[in-house]
Amino acid sequence: MENLQPKLRFPEFREEWEETILSNIAKIQMGQSPDSNSYNNNNLGFGLIQGNADLIDRKVQLRQHTSKPTKLTNINDIIFTVRAPVGYVALCEDIYCIGRGVASITANYSIGFLFQYFIKVEERWNTLAQGSTFTAINSKELNNFKLNIPTLQEQTKIANFLGAVDKQLDILNQKKEKLNTYKKGVMQQLFAQQLRFKDDNGNNYPDWEEKTLGEVGEIVSGLTYSPKDVVDEGLLVLRSSNIQDNKLSFQDNVFVNVKKYNPVEAEDILICVRNGSKNLIGKNALITKNEKGFAFGAFMTIYRSKSNKYIFQWLQHSTYREYVNKNLGATINSINGNDLKKFLIPFPSIEEQTKIANFLSAIDKQIEAVENQITKTETYKKGLLQQMFV
Repeated sequence: MENLQPKLRFPEFREEWEETILSNIAKIQMGQSPDSNSYNNNNLGFGLIQGNADLIDRKVQLRQHTSKPTKLTNINDIIFTVRAPVGYVALCEDIYCIGRGVASITANYSIGFLFQYFIKVEERWNTLAQGSTFTAINSKELNNFKLNIPTLQEQTKIANFLGAVDKQLDILNQKKEKLNTYKKGVMQQLFAQQLRFKDDNGNNYPDWEEKTLGEVGEIVSGLTYSPKDVVDEGLLVLRSSNIQDNKLSFQDNVFVNVKKYNPVEAEDILICVRNGSKNLIGKNALITKNEKGFAFGAFMTIYRSKSNKYIFQWLQHSTYREYVNKNLGATINSINGNDLKKFLIPFPSIEEQTKIANFLSAIDKQIEAVENQITKTETYKKGLLQQMFV
């Protein structure tokens, strides 16, 4: 007989958990899409939740409203996606209209416990969804969903404990957002020369110049390889997937066996210049000494100069994104090297470049430190979810 007790438990509780089905402890309401003619972006009527695209970070992020609502939620209902991806949940902070892509769940007992339980079993839905036919869940399946629950007192304590971890994550994410906003604002002032550094004697630095990337650096082409060159172990080829949030990531790697290639050097800037998605064109990362010697693919390019720490920061500025969008190919999502070399950049003295780069890099390090805290807290919570439920 299955032991219905969690591995990690508050010491005052001893009773076994009870097996039940969702309809015994909650009311499930399947969504119904309203008349599309009632959709609007003028906040008329009720906010409309149609599916996963309206749910971000466990919260509702509305894209549109409807003046002719069909099914309405309650405040604090759980929103559950019933179409692929199935099983993602978020909490209602208001009354919304729900379309066919979601259901609302009103708990009879602890809403917090049930919400955390659904987060815990999300991977179960993901596993089912990997099958070729599992793309949705119907009302009967959701109502008959089996789960194990403790007493109301234990439900409440679990919900409060995990809710406190969620609040800590919210605080960290808000801190990260504030740092990103601060950096964006400072960059606007720095590159518009509204904010200037002074030298060590308190004097102004020389006036800035305007130069092209081609004047101060060079473009290095990437490696073209064939499927037969790909091996399990060999030379790592940096590709678009290796750039995440302007940092190098090694979750999705390709290795090749080739003899001739252009190796990356420390402080090179790796830039995506061709991709199936326009939004990925232009994304970039700074190469560190740890990646020195790696190859990079033909859809990437390396920008190399003596001012790369400064230029890398400029590449995060909105002006760079405007240049990229302006120079995208008409039929292919790409920017070529000649166009890239024509990008104009505000160019201060080397000393001021260094101060700007160091200042902005210090903010980057603060952001990275908060990101590491977020990752650790998320990992901690994931472990709790695995051990505090049956």
